[in-house]
Amino acid sequence: MSPGFQRLMCCGFALMVLGCEQLSLPSLNAKPGSVPVVNETGQEQASSRPEIIITPEAFNEIRQIMKRIHVADDEYLRIVLKSGGCTGYLYELGFAEEIEEGHQVIQYQGLNIITPRHLAKVIDGTTISFLELEDRKGFQMTNPKFEGENSDYWIQWLKEHDQK
Repeated sequence: MSPGFQRLMCCGFALMVLGCEQLSLPSLNAKPGSVPVVNETGQEQASSRPEIIITPEAFNEIRQIMKRIHVADDEYLRIVLKSGGCTGYLYELGFAEEIEEGHQVIQYQGLNIITPRHLAKVIDGTTISFLELEDRKGFQMTNPKFEGENSDYWIQWLKEHDQK
């Protein structure tokens, strides 16, 4: 983890990634990013481009957090997926000042996103939502890979590919 990485769910931000419970999501009208993934040298890597959908509410909340904690527009939202948690997998969101080795860049409506390159096929299809409930608010990530009979395969894959 780079020194410039800040987790969004850090208690200082009073936000959390909601998980472990089934919450009904509002209808998702967001469209996935369509800008190609590029590596650190600016070369396109279309073959492993993950599609990530960010709902308008989540996008606005990310931008507000960036403003509140003084994250520059040219810094990166970092999305990581690890094994663990009560469901067998755990997303981490944070900010990074630079592209870490082994990461790829995705442009999403002017937001710079980085993800570890080896996780592209697992993160593909993820939807990031922001929910405000009576007693809490936070980001919720959903991924069709972790629903139904294929979820055990992907959870095992994460365990085998976790980079500590």
